[in-house]
Amino acid sequence: MMTSKFIHGRFVAFCSGVLLLAINAPSQTQWGIVDPTFDPAIGAGPVPYHRISCMAVQPDSKILVGGGFSQFQGVTRKGIARLLSNGALDFEFDFELPITYSTVNAIVRDDAGRIVIGGQFFLPGYDNVMVLRLMPDGSMDPSFTPVVGNGTVNCMLPLLNEQGFIIGGGFNLINGVARNSIAQVSFSGDLEVAQYGGSGFLENPDDGQDQGTVNDLVSDGNDGIFVIGDFDRYNDQPLTAYGFAKLYPNGVWNDAFDHAFTNQGSLAGIRSVLPLADGTTLVGGTFDAVDGIGSTKLVKLGQGGAIAQVFDFSTDPTLSQISSIEGLAAYADDGVLAIYQYNSSGSTSYQIVGLDQDGEYLSGQYFGSGMGGGAFEDILVTEDQEIMLCGSFTSFNDTPRRTLVRLLGRDGPGLASCLGAQFIGLGTPVVEGDVGSVATDVWIRLDVDFCNRVTLSNCDDSGVVDIETGLFTSCPVSAEMIPFTTTANACGGEDHSIAELPAGSYWLRFTALGAYSLIMSSESCGVEDCNGDPDGSAWPFTPCDDLDPGTINDIWTEECECAGVLPFDCAGVLNGPALPGTPCDDGVLFTTNDIYTLGCSCEGHDCIGQQGGVALPGAPCDDERVWTYDDRWTVNCECVGQGVVGLDDPATSSYRTVVFPNPVVDRHLDVLLAESGPWTVLILDATGREVFLVKEQRAVNGRLSIDLPDLGQGDYQLRLKNGNTNRTGSFVKL
Repeated sequence: MMTSKFIHGRFVAFCSGVLLLAINAPSQTQWGIVDPTFDPAIGAGPVPYHRISCMAVQPDSKILVGGGFSQFQGVTRKGIARLLSNGALDFEFDFELPITYSTVNAIVRDDAGRIVIGGQFFLPGYDNVMVLRLMPDGSMDPSFTPVVGNGTVNCMLPLLNEQGFIIGGGFNLINGVARNSIAQVSFSGDLEVAQYGGSGFLENPDDGQDQGTVNDLVSDGNDGIFVIGDFDRYNDQPLTAYGFAKLYPNGVWNDAFDHAFTNQGSLAGIRSVLPLADGTTLVGGTFDAVDGIGSTKLVKLGQGGAIAQVFDFSTDPTLSQISSIEGLAAYADDGVLAIYQYNSSGSTSYQIVGLDQDGEYLSGQYFGSGMGGGAFEDILVTEDQEIMLCGSFTSFNDTPRRTLVRLLGRDGPGLASCLGAQFIGLGTPVVEGDVGSVATDVWIRLDVDFCNRVTLSNCDDSGVVDIETGLFTSCPVSAEMIPFTTTANACGGEDHSIAELPAGSYWLRFTALGAYSLIMSSESCGVEDCNGDPDGSAWPFTPCDDLDPGTINDIWTEECECAGVLPFDCAGVLNGPALPGTPCDDGVLFTTNDIYTLGCSCEGHDCIGQQGGVALPGAPCDDERVWTYDDRWTVNCECVGQGVVGLDDPATSSYRTVVFPNPVVDRHLDVLLAESGPWTVLILDATGREVFLVKEQRAVNGRLSIDLPDLGQGDYQLRLKNGNTNRTGSFVKL
């Protein structure tokens, strides 16, 4: 239920050499495959509370992720973490607040680099915080007043000219003032009392409860707002569309967008909205008809709100079977990415497809089997047209990717054309290949360690149809280019030369037809090396001999001084035995096979055999049994969880509703369920009074995870409803 977002491009490093050629084999590259250069490792955790709900980006290409987790890559992170561009955890960002529980559902960055997060946070001195602002390093911004209320913020939409932001969620109180599911807050944390002061978004289900929920807010690009959630009224006005409304900039309802979205005659939910550049809007959800007109989960509304186009995928063997469209994102100039829920043989999966704005498949798209082991939460499209997805899944296209994955973009100027390259050394004079009868782009990469004169030549019969006017300085390609000097040559073609190509990495794209060949020649720029030789190889950081037999690892320094180092071992002993790879003692009782690393750090191996790893006795793990909880490594390096009292292995026992842990000592509760949902969760206290209500909750791998409010000690009743299926249970809160 998200629109497209963007992150800045990044540089991807390959092996370096003196001068290397990397040729991307010309092919009809399938885009949408898993990016091998981005791996979040074990991602958000621990199981089962692992999910990433939202993503944002910084100008330096670092990625902020938020969700329901207490760890990331095995390191404590309470609901928010920052990643490097390769997916590794950024240790310079740490949300170090005395928070007992944190769930981040929305992230917004301001122009000063501060980070506004929305969700639910339990801070000392506050009843229930729903919005915080952090400094760029993750510390709390003291100039921002935490926004408090009685529920959860699910989404935030920043306003222009620093007017603050609109928040949506499940609440009816903000900073002590009544607000139902939507409110406007200033950048300092104060409620804008003049905005959204009516009765807000409400729902009137069969049990008589009025609480509505807003799950997403989407700008139409002209200050108007699309609202998605669970509600059937706005400011006491009944809505035809369930969970979908369009508001004018002043908050007044725009009834022109109010349609009857139905599934088999009953009201159906909206999951995603995507405003397009031409002023129309795509709407996706669980419906099979709009105002009685058949449509397969997707419809396009015109600028004025009328139905402009319905999409019929009934003849498509895959799309005809989808149960809902969960997310939409703009892609390239005219493409749309649709994340859909697919039900087959009793199992549910989330997959992605590339379409044009008329519903036709985008050329060359391939996304495979999609997400495995969990659900989709958010989508983000980068500036170089790569695709990031997050949720609670554990794999994508059968490749392990826990909670976060990045997919390669479309073929052409971008990362998909730079990966999988074959490197050819300096001594190879001709670059050649055969692309067949279709003109195809070929990419060459040059890695230069010191200044070189480079010439690339093609003849009139070389098969090279067209060549760029210079070398790009980054991949994905940027506008910056080092230009060629192009002259005619004796074989009827052209020589493309650069007199001084500094050290660095460069990319060339040319178009070939049939068999092709490109002649390469290079030589030093004539700059003298550290020995004063213009054609020498004694460059900084290359080996040398300082003529001192007592030193080792002699190299030329940046100042062209040949210097070695005395052979001290890792323990600081001259010519000692404590060398990298030899045994040591890291002082940690439960590690094994302690050895010195190349950096002379003494590190042992953890329970999964990883040197310096965090899988140590007492640390969380996953014993892969859904009927256990609080799984941890034992002193014998066995992953063991606590069993639920009275519950046998579900594989050998009859099904029953099981609530655990019971009693509850924190704010987490799990229920074992055979059905995935969606479930409506209702909790009553001992007097029968409702204390908690949440909708559209889904069980993952047979387990429904519930984030509880701040409940007092006592007995509670749990009621679950999924269509005509009802479950009941009880638990004790200590």
